[in-house]
Amino acid sequence: MWMMLKGIEEGVSVLDVFDVKSASDSTGKLPKIYGTLGFQEVARIPFDPQYLTPAHIVAWEADGWTEDLGLPDIVVMKWKGLNYGQIHRSD
Repeated sequence: MWMMLKGIEEGVSVLDVFDVKSASDSTGKLPKIYGTLGFQEVARIPFDPQYLTPAHIVAWEADGWTEDLGLPDIVVMKWKGLNYGQIHRSD
């Protein structure tokens, strides 16, 4: 999480993540995690199966994904700010 905070401090304002669902989490964890940091979903793109690699499968399965859940969408998120204050660099 500290890397995302550093990214925000350095000006990161747009990111994309895979919305990897699992049996225990039907909404995917990364969009929720980044949502707590002030990012909001602005677009959702279905994953194109022609770009599926064994590395995707290994990474997604590590998060509990199974093929019957379908391919994860790609979620584009934009930083809208934090509700509880700004992140400041301490120089």
